[in-house]
Amino acid sequence: MSRSEIFLFLCLAFVVGVALRSWLEFSFLISYTLFLFSLVIGVLGWRNQRIRLFSFILFFLFLGIWRYELDISGVEKKIQSYNNKRVNFIGLITEEPDIRKDHVKLIIKCKKVFEAGKEKKISGRVLAKTSLYPSYQYGDELEIVCHLRTPEKINDFDWVGYLKSKKIYSVCYYPKIRLVSRGGGNFIYRKIFIFKNKLRTMIDSSLPEPSASLFSALLLGVRKGLTPQLNETFKKVGLSHILAISGQHITIISSILTALITSLFLNFLDRKKTFILSFIILSFFIILIGSPVSAVRAGIMGFLGGLAPFINRREAPLNALIFAGTLMVLINPQILRFDVGFQLSFLAVLGIIYLIPIFLNYFSFLKKLSKFLELKTIILMVLSAQIMTLPWVIYKFQIFSLIGILANLLILPIIPFLLSFGLLVSLVGFFWLTLAKILFWIIWLLLTYILKVSESLAKFPWSALEIGRPPLIIILVIYFSMWWIIKRLNRREKTLTLNSMKL
Repeated sequence: MSRSEIFLFLCLAFVVGVALRSWLEFSFLISYTLFLFSLVIGVLGWRNQRIRLFSFILFFLFLGIWRYELDISGVEKKIQSYNNKRVNFIGLITEEPDIRKDHVKLIIKCKKVFEAGKEKKISGRVLAKTSLYPSYQYGDELEIVCHLRTPEKINDFDWVGYLKSKKIYSVCYYPKIRLVSRGGGNFIYRKIFIFKNKLRTMIDSSLPEPSASLFSALLLGVRKGLTPQLNETFKKVGLSHILAISGQHITIISSILTALITSLFLNFLDRKKTFILSFIILSFFIILIGSPVSAVRAGIMGFLGGLAPFINRREAPLNALIFAGTLMVLINPQILRFDVGFQLSFLAVLGIIYLIPIFLNYFSFLKKLSKFLELKTIILMVLSAQIMTLPWVIYKFQIFSLIGILANLLILPIIPFLLSFGLLVSLVGFFWLTLAKILFWIIWLLLTYILKVSESLAKFPWSALEIGRPPLIIILVIYFSMWWIIKRLNRREKTLTLNSMKL
């Protein structure tokens, strides 16, 4: 067994450990017994490679369970221990304020709480819903007096799970706030968010609604201006994913950055320095858009893929995907169960990795498709991603878009040009606003096309079916069947290849 395969098994064992503890209760005795068992069989069977590997797998399984336990332990030292009580605490705004039409949502990292006239250090995060004014920003330190509440499920939306994925266990509504100080938090983050606000202001002044809100969502991940009707339209036609920054967005932005850096600094930077500078700027962009899990995953995979040639390693997409997932779960174990974006992002990439080769091998007409606007690549990516994510989308959202593939084929081909051209025009706007506003008309035409196509397709009565949530076991059986079919097809292709070589 190769080192890369061993690495893959150990990462998967860690993730499985986190998954088991996410859904099941484990006593400390069971976890400790698993650790001792892995240690004993590892020592006794060290000379046997298979036993040694098995002991390491059990150990990493234990590490996954232990990591989740560590994340949920120490509640008495966290702010959620004050839920359902009136509390006075001081905290720091650690993320960009989420500004809506009639309110603002602040994520506050707690520092200390006042109890019986004494200060007490406290940790944890609180989601506070406040009025639009006075306004607050990232890095502001606030003193808050409010009645803390435990999050509750909102209709069919798992609000509790969503907040858990962000490590938030307490909420408060319209608290009494006093500004303590400004300028806290990370210096780089503050500057990036200032730049983002300027960019968003320029977009709002250069495009009419709803085009401005749609472009802000596509380029910056800002969805505050999107109306409920527009969100529902995109949901019906299976295009909700373009409103969230995805791996495709990161790939496009990364390509633009690399091309720009290469052309501007061709005589100053070699290939390695170009890669490092591109990664640094891409990291700033991921922070700029709020670090969604799909973007973080794509950033990690892109970094590993770009790093491979410099360390004499062959790029392995599956290993990069598993490592990216393991790293993200290590940092925040809650996303594995509660973050749907994380789940769908990884399923989509698995589909692209495994299904595209099968389509090309078994459907020869796909090889003959035109390369115009990367049509072949887009068709294959849409088919692969949608097939792999469809069962989980039905399970989570109870909706099945009947024209999702058609909508994606009509709209996705223009997304790369829209993002590329839109980013360049936005950057031009910082130096020559008049020219940028003229060029924004081209962006407006493309956005209008997206809006009109989406609205037209959503009007069909059969555009989407709302169905009940199927049992989880059925979804798991479907994915197991897909895995079995993919494995059989890949094995058959290898057999045919070997036979042809013998001939």
